[in-house]
Amino acid sequence: MKVRVGAMILKGDRLLTMEYLHQGGSLLSLPGGGVDGDEGLDLALSRELQEELGVRAQVGPLVLVAQAAPFGAKEATLHLIFLCDIDGDPALNPLETSANSIRWVPVEELAEGDLILYPDVRPYLMEAISSRVGVRPVRIPGRGWL
Repeated sequence: MKVRVGAMILKGDRLLTMEYLHQGGSLLSLPGGGVDGDEGLDLALSRELQEELGVRAQVGPLVLVAQAAPFGAKEATLHLIFLCDIDGDPALNPLETSANSIRWVPVEELAEGDLILYPDVRPYLMEAISSRVGVRPVRIPGRGWL
């Protein structure tokens, strides 16, 4: 199973997403990506946001854990989503991502359910957005705090 870190980045009432073309339509995903080797989760997310969007991130608490079944050519994935703040304005780096664009989605549009979000964790994401409270930190021996 692949592990992917993702960022819940909010600007006012809008959520940052990355838009991909998929089967003739549009698919949204939270910014982030894979973890390299024994890289820490917060470092992996910071690296991915810097590479793909050119922003520095302050990785906050873990707000959502979701397991996604295989999807198309994608293997089963464990998504770990963190609340993040960013410095700077995100700009897509096409050398580092296959996304077609970035999109700030109004939270109410996300709640309506007409968008395709991968993984489709909208109800849980809406709860995390409304509370802005993460899960409790977890200590992993030898690895520090999550």
